[in-house]
Formats: sequence, C-alpha cells, structure tokens
Amino acid sequence: MGKIRQRLYVIGILIVVSIISLLPRNVNMRVRDPVTGAMKDTTVRRVPINLGLDLQGGIHLALEVDQSKGPVPDCADAIQRAERVVRTRMDEFGTRSRS
Repeated sequence: MGKIRQRLYVIGILIVVSIISLLPRNVNMRVRDPVTGAMKDTTVRRVPINLGLDLQGGIHLALEVDQSKGPVPDCADAIQRAERVVRTRMDEFGTRSRS
C-alpha cells in the first residue's frame, strides 16, 4: 500500500509542477511602434510553449549547386534531383512539403 501512495504523490506533484510551468507569464519585449517606427518596451502575456516549425509557419529551403568540386553540366537537373531527394526524405517522416 505504501508504494502506491508514494507513486500517487509523485504523480500529483508532477501534475502540479506541469500546470504551474504552463501558466501565462508577463514577458518584456521590444517591439516597433507602428506610428513612430521607434522601438519601445512592452509587456506581453505569454504561455511558455515553444512552437515547432510547422506551427510557426514552416520553413523556406533554398537549394544551390556547389561547383567547388568541378563544373556541373546541368545545374537545373542537379537542383531537381536534390529537391526530389529532400521531398522523399520529408515525405518518409509523414510531413508534406508545399509545391
């Protein structure tokens, strides 16, 4: 009976700590004033959750051909092959890329 009670205490403490860590906090930020264009300090209320790239709006990937190891006969073909490899790897993990 003692082991179960200890586990329940630990679970309860973890739940309380989790709830406290997710409470919104006031954060000081420097933002541009839309009227004057000057930077000013403001206090913003935020929930401390880090958003992944998918929730932030994604990423932009730029590809270029590295010709340091010699000239590439067809740059457009090399970029298409690289893009195909990246898309295949992204789709393998369940993410879909926008065309």
